[in-house]
Amino acid sequence: RDLVVAGAARRDLYEHAFAAVERDALLRDDDGGVGFLPAGVARALVVGLAEQHVGGAVDDPFRRQPLLVLLAQCAAAPAADNLTKAETDQGTLKGWPSGVREITYLSRADHTDQPALFFAPATDRPKPLLVALHSWSADYRQTSQAPMAKWCIEQGWVFIHPNFRGPNKRPEATGSELAVQDILSAVAYAKRVAQVDSSRVYLVGGSGGGYAALLMAGRAPEVWAAVSAWVPITDLKAWYFESVRKKRKYADDIVKSVGGIPDDGTPAEAECRKRSVLTHLARANDLPLDINAALCLIRQLVPAV
Repeated sequence: RDLVVAGAARRDLYEHAFAAVERDALLRDDDGGVGFLPAGVARALVVGLAEQHVGGAVDDPFRRQPLLVLLAQCAAAPAADNLTKAETDQGTLKGWPSGVREITYLSRADHTDQPALFFAPATDRPKPLLVALHSWSADYRQTSQAPMAKWCIEQGWVFIHPNFRGPNKRPEATGSELAVQDILSAVAYAKRVAQVDSSRVYLVGGSGGGYAALLMAGRAPEVWAAVSAWVPITDLKAWYFESVRKKRKYADDIVKSVGGIPDDGTPAEAECRKRSVLTHLARANDLPLDINAALCLIRQLVPAV
């Protein structure tokens, strides 16, 4: 009942990326939405990530073309992170809709208090839960997922945006056991304090959040009704060497996370393998997965703006 068919995926990407901006056709409910999430959530994710990429609202006509780049960027290419400090302004977190609040919950990994942003509707009926994950270099204060929170508020869903140890540049983060248990503990917290339908718990993330979402799909497939991952990283070792070739900062982030360069036979390689999606994803064989990525052919089609 919450799942929608990716009808737009059968059509030409070039045509429909612009249609998504011009008339919202790519993500309309009557066009099937995107993947396994409700069309409104998928729409919110696309808009949020698009604004993260271009630094402005996608309604701005001068910023429309980068949305196509977003929809067809390289697989395993983390988005440029748009970090916004969570500030309180008359009870509202800056960059987030009214009703979202900052909370802490106990992680069962090490019994520490972990931060998150949270919304629960006032209801005595079980509602779906959407767990949204921040991107590679961000933390729980990242505002790219705020449109999803807004959608959840409008639909009466429960929403949580955990920190799971913050940016992926230290051993405690980057798919660690601590990060995995933090996400599961966030779900447990939401179930404890809100009316959550345990059969309708959804997970979504983009870039580094997509990596974490697919990792969680394999680590705990029984928790999720469905998982949606946008341009996720699946193999940390391969991502390290790709980042070295392209001179991206993510190579250094991985070294800091796994304790060294992941050359063959090293402890760092073993650590990469333990934290990589490909090691665990087979366990999600029966779980609805929505994986969104494409090759970098788009630069031939869209001029720089």
